[in-house]
Amino acid sequence: MYQANQTLNYKPINFFLLTFLFTYVTWFIAVYISYQPSLELLFPFILIGMAGPSIAALFMLIRTKNKNMWVDFYQRLQPSKIRITFIPFIFLFIPFMVICAIAVSLLLGLSTKGFSFAQLPSDQALGNMGLIAILFVIIFSCSLEEIGWRGYGIESLKSKFNFWNTSIIFAFLWSLWHVPAFFIRNGYFQQEVWQLGFVQTIVYFATLFSLTFLINWAYVKNNRSILVAIFMHTMSNFSVALFHIEPVTKIVLMIFLFIAAAIVVTKDKELFFKN
Repeated sequence: MYQANQTLNYKPINFFLLTFLFTYVTWFIAVYISYQPSLELLFPFILIGMAGPSIAALFMLIRTKNKNMWVDFYQRLQPSKIRITFIPFIFLFIPFMVICAIAVSLLLGLSTKGFSFAQLPSDQALGNMGLIAILFVIIFSCSLEEIGWRGYGIESLKSKFNFWNTSIIFAFLWSLWHVPAFFIRNGYFQQEVWQLGFVQTIVYFATLFSLTFLINWAYVKNNRSILVAIFMHTMSNFSVALFHIEPVTKIVLMIFLFIAAAIVVTKDKELFFKN
């Protein structure tokens, strides 16, 4: 059973306030830039905003006088934390869920276009990049998030709550953290979701909740490996970028991920519900 180290002096309120302040200021600047004639600074500000969690985590670690927190943080970044038997799940589970959702969509009458590779519009922030370049950008951006989220955020919440409440609270905060991205014109993903309407926006946030439980579970099962969270987050974002995922397919994917998260919680009740 996962127990947060009670000797480590985590301050979740300070961390999340600092994270939201940095990201919101940066991304609302990106919102302003996105409506200007020149978009040269748009992508840099989007990327800087993604670094909010990591910047907040490093700031909190620098301010602490507890050296054990630095040791714990450094150890959780080591590849040796990852269990070899978990590697297929880490890299293949979410892409497999996406492919299954597309396959089910075919049974619902959608075209085979879902299995073709997507090409981002040229006016989007990543639109002029090739697939490999987009992959590296996604790895980098997910690293900027997860070094903060699992490096400090999850641990800080777990020092106050059980793992179920930690996951619920984090999923809610993670959803709120994405809100400014919906208003960035010519951004990447959230603006597209927003344009699809209310239902798809709800589907997006519901999917974030399921992903939170799945990534948190894999994170803990791999000795609190931050790298596991980075890889799973990367595979999630890259799978969405790789395929043409229709609105109906997103709903099917949401259901699949919800079922998977429910199975994980049901099978590992001790992890999630015991203090």
